[in-house]
Formats: sequence, C-alpha cells, structure tokens
Amino acid sequence: MRLKILPNQVDLELAIDEFGFKEMPTLRALRLLLRCSLPDGLRLYFDNTIRGIDSTVAIGNIFDENKDLIDFVQAEPEQIVQLSGRKIVERAHVYKSSEQNKFFISVSMMSQNGTSYFIPDTEGIEHADVPIDSESFYFDRKELLTYLKDMDRDNIIKDKPKPKTTTDDYSRSEFKALALLARDKATTANFQVGDKVNAAAIRKHIESLAINYSVPTTGLASLDDKINKALTKHDLKDIRPPAETKTPNQES
Repeated sequence: MRLKILPNQVDLELAIDEFGFKEMPTLRALRLLLRCSLPDGLRLYFDNTIRGIDSTVAIGNIFDENKDLIDFVQAEPEQIVQLSGRKIVERAHVYKSSEQNKFFISVSMMSQNGTSYFIPDTEGIEHADVPIDSESFYFDRKELLTYLKDMDRDNIIKDKPKPKTTTDDYSRSEFKALALLARDKATTANFQVGDKVNAAAIRKHIESLAINYSVPTTGLASLDDKINKALTKHDLKDIRPPAETKTPNQES
C-alpha cells in the first residue's frame, strides 16, 4: 500500500478527500469543512492581502443599551490596515458562482497574531465580507491530522458540529446565568422572534458590547447555539410571563 504524504499546507480539495467527503457534492463538502473550522475548531488559513479593521473599533451606527441611536462613526484611514501573510478565518460562508462555475468562501471576520479583524466597506462605515476563491484556503498539516484522529465523521455529516460538551454541561451556573440574561433581554421586541427568544439578536448585542468596551470578539460567533441550548435546558426558550409567587400574607 502506498503511503500518502500530505504537504504542509493542505488545500481544500485534498482536505475533502482526507475527510472522506469526496463522494458528496462539492458545495456540501466545503460547507462541512467550514463547519469544522468555525468558530473554534480546526483552523482554516488564507494568505491573500485584505483590508481589515480591529474588531474593537466601533464603526457605523452606535446604539445604547436601549437600542437608541447615539452616534455615527466612520473609520479613520489609519484604522484600516492591509493584512498580508497567514490569517485565520473566524467568520465566513461558502457559495458557488454559477457565472464563473467556481466556489468562493466569503470572509467577514479573520484574525492575525491574536487580533480579530472585521472587513470594512469602501467607505469605512459598515462591516462587509469579501469573496475569495476557495482554492486560496488551506489547513495546516499537523493541525489537520490531529483533528482527523479524533473526528466523529458521522456526526459531522449529519450537519452537527463535533460536540465539545455534553448536554448536562448546560446545567452549569455560567450557562444558567446566560439563559436568564437572554430571557430577561427578550422582554423587548428586538430580542424576540415570534414567541421565542431570539438567540441571534442576543449574540449580536453581546458582540456590540464587546466592541463598545474594547473586548476582543473572538469566539463570540458560536454563542447562538450555546444560548439556545442553555435556554432549552432551563426551560426559558418560550417567552411567557414569569410565574406569580405569593407571599405568606397574600390570601388564597
């Protein structure tokens, strides 16, 4: 049997083969690879030079905690930097261009040397994303082999991320606190979707707080799922009035 030797930089076509995804449609295979790499799993790299702005710098409309508009900020030219060399994808999605018959990964957040960056639009007033040919991305060979060794392939193919905690972990105090704060925030319409807590809106609010208080947003992209699981664990997903409690002095 011939031994396969992987290069130091494993492109996505080769990675699809290593993951055992070769028989499925390429778009789905790329989406599964992206699922494995985001937000804090196997790191996905690219080297294209790209404009970025530190994720702690607030731009565009600035809202207070009541969602009232209090300011509008445009990035200063010196705040936007050209990032060359190896970067880690932090937030992205994949799509196929029917016009070019090629696959692209559209990057909206990345990190380099421990700093997270958003991609600003041309005017520096909004966050944007940049489509990059999927052939530009790669995994590190050692990191890929380590990930593949412990990978639960069947679980990934079922479109479920590799579990890092058990269901019972959501009974821990920090997840209980997260669920309670999310449920309390959902007393306003901005954080509701139908009769449920809008976990995505809660996550975006937390990201905006991180930016306002100059805290790195690294890792916050995964909060939607954690918030939903914590809410479900503590029976707080549905929006309903809190149960009335009676004091000893209240009459029946």
